[in-house]
Amino acid sequence: MSNAPSFRSALNGFNRSDVINFIRELMEENNALNDELAELKNEFAEKVAEASAEQCDTEALRAELEACKADAEAAQAQLAELETDRQNELMLGRAMYDARRFSDILVQEANDKANSMLDSAAQNAKEISETLSTFSAQTDAFAEYCNNMLAGIRGKLENLNQSLSDFNQELTEKKAAEAAAGNDAKSKARLAVRKVKK
Repeated sequence: MSNAPSFRSALNGFNRSDVINFIRELMEENNALNDELAELKNEFAEKVAEASAEQCDTEALRAELEACKADAEAAQAQLAELETDRQNELMLGRAMYDARRFSDILVQEANDKANSMLDSAAQNAKEISETLSTFSAQTDAFAEYCNNMLAGIRGKLENLNQSLSDFNQELTEKKAAEAAAGNDAKSKARLAVRKVKK
């Protein structure tokens, strides 16, 4: 649809069917823009829902990380206790040799478990950080996309409003010109009648 519509002239102004068709086209375009805006709002709501779900997953990962840290701290405490026990066993001499060997095994297992927990916690923290960074970038990109779409829609609506305003002004000016022309014709007719009577 062009921004400067043209209408056929009729007896009392513009052709009625042309004007009605033009207004109908404007309404259809406005409805299409409203539908597009509603679709964008629905898409944005879905993205927000997905973001909320990812946020819940992130909270769960954080809770798991805290649990791993607690396990690591417990393992470190156990290591300290085992080391104290080992020192005591060393003081008992050869009679406690087997016990000391068993204690060493426990210490090594505890160390391995603690190191594994710490490595797992570090990996989980890295994955959480990457997930949050990706989510933040996607959210920013989608927000910018929505803003651009809304700006385009606003521009189209402003153009439609300007077209309607121009059309109303042109219609008003034409009616005023036709009224003036009619008054001028009536004045000339009266003057001609007066001349004929004289």
